[in-house]
Amino acid sequence: GYHSDLTRTVALGSVNRERKKMHQVVLDAQRRTMDAVTAGIHARALDRVARDSIAAAGLGKYFSHALGHGVGLSVHERPRVSALSDEVLRMGNVITVEPGVYVPKLGGVRIEDVVVVGRDGPRVLSNSPRSMIVL
Repeated sequence: GYHSDLTRTVALGSVNRERKKMHQVVLDAQRRTMDAVTAGIHARALDRVARDSIAAAGLGKYFSHALGHGVGLSVHERPRVSALSDEVLRMGNVITVEPGVYVPKLGGVRIEDVVVVGRDGPRVLSNSPRSMIVL
């Protein structure tokens, strides 16, 4: 009766350099954020890691949603992992880490995984490749 949440990016046809860069920026942001997931971190600080990474690549204004949310008996539950959150992540919380960018007339990229917050980092529950899928 527990839920999960996963997002990958799929492209149809060829992928130009700008879209590949967008995917790499989001992937790098997710990796940096995953490295910061630990019990005791403020949810807004975790959100900031992803935002700072994406902003450093010049795409900050295109990250328009919260970094993540809790997952359990509902798909969206506490803790909320956003810039507006006052929550502190605790060991055993199950959350999503889902940075994304959405550029008008170009496209969007989101990479989302579910993790369990641990004392020394996350335990990633998703086991799907994060590379862009091109059909």
